[in-house]
Amino acid sequence: MLAAVILAMPHMKAKVFSPWLPHGWVPVGQSLALLFWAFVGWEMLGHMSEEFVNPTKDVPRALAMAIMVIDVLYIAVSVVTIGTRTYGAGKTGDGLAQLVGLGLGRAGMAVIVVLAILVTYGTIHTYVAGFSRLVYAQSRAGDLPLMFAQLHRRFRTPSRVFVALIVPFAIVLIVEWVHPLDLSQLILWPSAIFIVLYIAAMGAGWRLLSKPGHRAAAVLGLVFSIVALSFVGWALLLPLGIIVVAWLGGKFRVVATLNRKT
Repeated sequence: MLAAVILAMPHMKAKVFSPWLPHGWVPVGQSLALLFWAFVGWEMLGHMSEEFVNPTKDVPRALAMAIMVIDVLYIAVSVVTIGTRTYGAGKTGDGLAQLVGLGLGRAGMAVIVVLAILVTYGTIHTYVAGFSRLVYAQSRAGDLPLMFAQLHRRFRTPSRVFVALIVPFAIVLIVEWVHPLDLSQLILWPSAIFIVLYIAAMGAGWRLLSKPGHRAAAVLGLVFSIVALSFVGWALLLPLGIIVVAWLGGKFRVVATLNRKT
């Protein structure tokens, strides 16, 4: 990403930044909701904290370093993408490859595509590993079926969760194969879930944190999350549906527990 920014900078044109906000603020809000997906994932590190030797020290350090590096890179890539007009009608989704191609031609584009595939694999690997630990922890706490609350005897990983994930992965791939979906719409649905989670987390932070600076940061994050949620449209039905199912499941567990005691 850094190489793409450096190679594309000489090809930027100042005139493409004018007029500012040519379509008003509504597209900004829609982009805000969509771009939440680009910044989620760091919370997966918390689910994997059991695998750290010193999570109290290492997790905050890793998060702080990652947030600073990624924010700078994302902003830089956004600026050069707009400045070089490697987006819009007739453009494909390989924007990073196009940025590199401005300086290194088609050979550079081929290299960046291969690197992007490898980076994507690493990201998916982290997501699957982190999510499996989340399911394992929730199963261990009694919120999900106990069959997932067991680790592999040799590798000490939630192997049953890995097997179960084949089902939703297969469904998404089959749907995409039969009826290709618009990428922005496909991203918006999980983004809606993450935004709702962020709202809950920021609200909890405002109530639980003691330092004024931390509470102010939580309130700021809460406001941004609420604004982003207002632009997700019909995708809001997915997190609302999950909340209803979780509430009904919790109510059912309480009733079942009372029946067993009586």
